[in-house]
Amino acid sequence: MLETLTDVQALSLDVLQFLTQPKPEVLRGFPGSGRRFLAMDGRFVLVATARDPGIYEYAGAMRQATNNHASVTVHTGSSNVTPAQYMQAVAALAPDVWVALSDDVPSDCRPDRAAKAVDRSAAWLSECMSVAAAAPELSGAAVFAAVQGGQYLRERQRCAETMAAQPGVAGFVLAGLGTGESPSQRRQIVEQVVQRLPAAAPRLLCSVGTPEEMLEAVAQGIDMFDMGYLAGVTAGGYALSFPLDPGAQQQQQQQQPMPASSGSASTDKAPAADGSSDADAAADGGQDCSKINLWAVAYRTDKRPLLPGCNCFACANHTRAYLHHLLQAHEMTAQVLLEVHNTHHYLQFFKAIRASIAAGTFAAYHEGFLQRRQRLLMGAGW
Repeated sequence: MLETLTDVQALSLDVLQFLTQPKPEVLRGFPGSGRRFLAMDGRFVLVATARDPGIYEYAGAMRQATNNHASVTVHTGSSNVTPAQYMQAVAALAPDVWVALSDDVPSDCRPDRAAKAVDRSAAWLSECMSVAAAAPELSGAAVFAAVQGGQYLRERQRCAETMAAQPGVAGFVLAGLGTGESPSQRRQIVEQVVQRLPAAAPRLLCSVGTPEEMLEAVAQGIDMFDMGYLAGVTAGGYALSFPLDPGAQQQQQQQQPMPASSGSASTDKAPAADGSSDADAAADGGQDCSKINLWAVAYRTDKRPLLPGCNCFACANHTRAYLHHLLQAHEMTAQVLLEVHNTHHYLQFFKAIRASIAAGTFAAYHEGFLQRRQRLLMGAGW
């Protein structure tokens, strides 16, 4: 999933999956090229990337690349791909934005491996852009350069400066994060990289996805995100339940009288105006103040929707008890409905972020989220 801080709807697509089946020549032979093959209309911006954050593998990133090819994971297994092969698939898809092939390494790689990744990524960027210049399908497409370097600030700085100096680059991807670095390391990396990139160029961050991580990244100047967070949450049987306006929730719950506890997840605290309830933060004992665990028996007879007040299809038509039943029965419909809700809720989350930025209240919005999490983790509640 790719989300942006604009109202433009964007979809990221792992180009590597089109190297084997269907192959680029199949896409080229399909009427209307890649966009028609994907049944995408003009409302969506298609972003072609070199990885799928939903299936990203640490081990895959550690396979040894060479100066000529990258080691990648596709649906048929591991494979080697050259920049020219990669660009063949990109051209066949004819995206609006494409990310140049880079030597993607995890944060905890060796220093010499990170240095090689920076050198190769810079060289491959030039090669990819040369191929794109000769491809009429990519004449109007924007290119994003990937900033590599693992957890090493010097390499990240060097890569950012090298990529920023490349003419014709429209945006930048902070790649290889969310792969073992600490939150403080990530914060430093993002800060140092953003300082060395053009202020007007869009910046995309990969592989981080919790609400708190999103808000911190936005505060640091990140504009777009490519993540597998929602896929992981859904696969675990969780439904996102954090409030979209934590400040309003705090004020409302402080004004409400504390009801007597009944021991039921469905009758603790009343939900906030946006439907969320911090009673759920302690009801199932298996979540982190931002989502509820539908596997928990606390929801076996809970007749509320996943998130009261949410207008997604899942919440409008089904109950927590039904989703709990589907999970217990190992019915795939559970994943479908959870995906619908989680995606909808995160889109609303980014809409709220955009609104706070436009109103000049993002700092307060961010602080409200952090204060709520701190209170819940300390067991204070509201």
